[in-house]
Amino acid sequence: DIIIQKHKRHKSNPQLGYYFSCCLPMFIDACTEEGIGIEDSDGVLRKMTLEEGDAFAKSLFCKENIIDRHSGQVFSIPGQKRNMTTTEMNAFINQLRDYSSEYLNTYIPEPCEQIKMEI
Repeated sequence: DIIIQKHKRHKSNPQLGYYFSCCLPMFIDACTEEGIGIEDSDGVLRKMTLEEGDAFAKSLFCKENIIDRHSGQVFSIPGQKRNMTTTEMNAFINQLRDYSSEYLNTYIPEPCEQIKMEI
């Protein structure tokens, strides 16, 4: 059998590096400052880990729906970045940056952008 399918470029290592080393830590810090975090068993709010922050970001911007055809009920679950193309990963990162800017009052710089920090 011969299968013909459109070639898609998968997300790149530089994209993942930018996401995990810049975007995600800044997003998590901004969430913490705005009172968004993980509640421990004793009711204390703590900062999310990278893994938890990644799951939270995916639940916001990378949802997949599971549909019960009998009841019509829709369940949303966090999607996976595993099979994202470069374009899809860029869209995901841009949504995270836009959300951080609009709702968390945090600017996340673009890749290779220099920002000034006040000390």
